[in-house]
Amino acid sequence: MPIIMQVVRPVTVLTMAHCAQKTDCRKFAEQIVASNGARIDCNFNEKKAEYRCSGGGVSTVYAYRSLGDFIDESHVIGRRRWAGSQVTGAVTEQTINGFADDKSIVSTVRTSGASVISYTSLEWDSYQRSIRISVNYDSGTGNTCSGRIETAQIDDAARAITVTISYAASTGTGTYAGSPCAGTTDTTTVYRFDEDAEVIAAGSTNYSILRKGEVCQ
Repeated sequence: MPIIMQVVRPVTVLTMAHCAQKTDCRKFAEQIVASNGARIDCNFNEKKAEYRCSGGGVSTVYAYRSLGDFIDESHVIGRRRWAGSQVTGAVTEQTINGFADDKSIVSTVRTSGASVISYTSLEWDSYQRSIRISVNYDSGTGNTCSGRIETAQIDDAARAITVTISYAASTGTGTYAGSPCAGTTDTTTVYRFDEDAEVIAAGSTNYSILRKGEVCQ
């Protein structure tokens, strides 16, 4: 999960969960403050392999297939191992990831009410991270957008990922026959990560991780 504040450089407090004689570990964000003032509190349930974050009237639960997947996710930036997520509160949304045998994501389906967004991975890098994705959107009310392409340029040394969304090949129906589908200008967002592969910036929003937890196996 996210985080860093622009001027404040807080000392990160680390809480350790019985990791004394275990070697494969993950340090994860437990308390986060965004540069827009938002606060996010997170915790990891080791028995259920669930990572829950709440803030701004919204709660999100990321469900993992195992503790190992949660830990493995942090070994490189931008790797996703959670099988599904559920958002409740001011926003309601469900996301399901489909995996290949090597744990690379092949598909993602996000639903919110009648609307469905489908992501299909087209290319991956050597760490099973999707670097080219086709995106289709169906509002459920006759408005669709297909052919949107998302590409990720990953710089592991700089701990940064640049995501570009291209609409050059997009076609739409209904109200999406034009913007925000066909004819929309491409957008680029840079995501930055800390040494534990936690997000500390997403575009113009920075995050400050005030406290981390740790799990091991």
